Amino acid sequence: MFEDHEDIEYFTMEVLNTSTLIKSVRYVIENLKNIIVIFDSEESEDRLVNEMDSLLKNDSVLFYFLFEKDGLVTSHVPETLHELIFKPTDTIRKIQLEYKNYPKPSIDLDEILDKMGQHGIESLTPEEKKYLDDFEK
Repeated sequence: MFEDHEDIEYFTMEVLNTSTLIKSVRYVIENLKNIIVIFDSEESEDRLVNEMDSLLKNDSVLFYFLFEKDGLVTSHVPETLHELIFKPTDTIRKIQLEYKNYPKPSIDLDEILDKMGQHGIESLTPEEKKYLDDFEK
């Protein structure tokens, strides 16, 4: 979790870029505080694991995954993110992803019961029926 873009840039450019095992770094800013870092390296997995472990143990990194992109079976990502990950380059590139959180419609149990009492169970929407099914569990 990073406080702002300056923290992200510092981490990416000054912390990760200090590693001699990493050839190029690209990153994605996700929801303003998280990042996905993509880097290229020709080093062995063991050396990379040790290097990343030493670089990424700090207060800003809550967790990380290290995987080989050539071993990826499938991915479902936006085209710009796909190009950033799978088309290596010597230049530093970044993109920013923001997700919209749509509020869940609020369903009121009393309103559903009133509706059922007045119009029968057939009048309920699929969402209302699911709500009742989940409510029973």
